[in-house]
Formats: sequence, structure tokens, C-alpha cells
Amino acid sequence: MRKILLLLIVALLFATACQKKDPYKIRKPESVIWNPATRSYLISNSGTGIILSLVDKYEFFVFNKYKLNSPKGMAIRGNTLYVADNNRLIGLDLQTGKKKFRLDFPDSTSLNGVTTAPDGSVFVSDTENNRIVIIKPPAKKYEFVRDTKLKKPNGLHYARINGREMLYIVSFHPFAAVQVLDLATRKLEVVPNTQVAMADGITRDEFGSWLVSSWADSAIYKFSPDFSERSRMQDNYRSPADIHYSLENRELVIPHFESNTVSFIMQLDSTQINALKPEK
Repeated sequence: MRKILLLLIVALLFATACQKKDPYKIRKPESVIWNPATRSYLISNSGTGIILSLVDKYEFFVFNKYKLNSPKGMAIRGNTLYVADNNRLIGLDLQTGKKKFRLDFPDSTSLNGVTTAPDGSVFVSDTENNRIVIIKPPAKKYEFVRDTKLKKPNGLHYARINGREMLYIVSFHPFAAVQVLDLATRKLEVVPNTQVAMADGITRDEFGSWLVSSWADSAIYKFSPDFSERSRMQDNYRSPADIHYSLENRELVIPHFESNTVSFIMQLDSTQINALKPEK
């Protein structure tokens, strides 16, 4: 009896240890971003509700001290990490992971990509409702941008180009091009010859080149700053979600949603031309 009891205790301790380690596993990674406050990468795991902090690419910590449901896109402004979490936007302190801000959207189920502007505005894609949400925290004022040309908007990236404030949009749709929303006029335009099937994320490197992830092609596309030139990575990047280019580390980070992994591509610049092959 004592032996059986001992075995049960050992089994219980083993199960507890497994449960303790489980939160530190990557599950359905949707977005990655560099956190300058802790000098670590943050990985949103939509499968667990946990944002992992990855230090030196080998040590994980749970970052969020506030319960999340299914975190997806992330963006940083000041000392706040903004996270799209199904039907709400959550703001977490960059140092502590504690909640600073929350704004609910009861009629949404798919808040997705997030980006911010220097004035503090936060932009969120509402994929299933085909709209963009522009939020002014901490006043919690917001507006919806709707347009018939929006088709499953997903990844977002704010940029100021030639004095104009622009929001670049890619869509999780089989037949969609990169779109640009002029934030002064709220006019939406389509960038010619930029069709990317089932696009998820969009980011920009230090040379002004655009990088777009495609689930349909298991690839990352690279566009010149004016979108006139286009290349495609030849490696197989399965289910590439909300990609992030770290200017500080000069590397592209790719969360693979379905394979529960994250890839790092070091110094993705013009000297790595062998990694890219122009499309025919």
C-alpha cells in the first residue's frame, strides 16, 4: 500500500511539473514584437492566452500579468504594449505586463492586426467585420473605417511617407492586394501589382523595403519602398503569421501559427540577395 501511495505521489508531482512547464510552450503563435524595455521578444500565443517573453532566444517567461483570451496582433507605443484580444484591445505595461488599458468591442470576434502612430493613435484590423478601428487612448474614443474594398483586413503598418500619414493593410483573402489608407482623408487606395494570397503580416526594414507574409504560398514577399519591385523568399515558411522586423537587431522574426515555432532571419538586407529570387 505504501509503495502504491509513493507511486501515486511521484505521478502527481510529475503531472504538476508538466503543467508548470506547459505555459512556456509556444502554442498558435500569432504575433512577435521586440520589447526594448526588457530587451526580449514578445510572442502572442493565441492558443493559450499567454504572451511569452523570449530572452536571448532560449529562455521563456510569461509576460502578461492580466488574463488574455486569444492574443493576436501587438504594437508598442511609449511604455504600453497594445494587444488585440478577440473583441477587445488590451494595453499592458512594458515592464510589468500588468493591465493599463482596456477597450471592449462587443460586436467583434476577430480583432487582429495592431499598429500605432506617433500621436498615440492605435489602429486595429477587425477582420471578419471588414473594417479598421482607429482608437485614441486613454480617452477611449474610436471610429470605424469601412470601405467596400476592404476584404478580410489583417496585418497593419503605420508609416509617414513624404509628409503623409499612411496606414498599410494586407488581407487574409485569396485575391487581395496591399492597400493604403490616407489617414488625413480616410481615402483607401489599392497598390497596383501587389497581390498576395492570404496575407497575414506586413513590416518594414531599415531600407524602407516592405515584407509581407503569405499563408497560401508559405512565403515572405519583399517589395521595394515604392512597391515597384517584388521578390520572394524561396524557403518554405509554413503558416507565417504577423511577422516583425526588428530594426535594433536587424532581423526578421516569423511566427509559424500551425507548427508552433518561431523563425529568425538575421540581417535581412541588400547583401543577402542570394536568399531572394526575383519572380518571373
